[in-house]
Amino acid sequence: MIRSAVFTSIFVAFIVLILAADWAALHDIAKGEQDPWQECLFVLASALFFMTLSLRGLFTLRKS
Repeated sequence: MIRSAVFTSIFVAFIVLILAADWAALHDIAKGEQDPWQECLFVLASALFFMTLSLRGLFTLRKS
């Protein structure tokens, strides 16, 4: 049970870190940086991560 609580807290911290990095990347894109391809790539990768996480959660719920 403790292992599950530690995993959950680390996972939530990781999600918060990704959302904070997305916020910073979107701020740079909106600010009008001259070469925002890295920020766009990061936002796209995190969107792919969250979609995969969502679909995995949906399939896990469907099996239950």
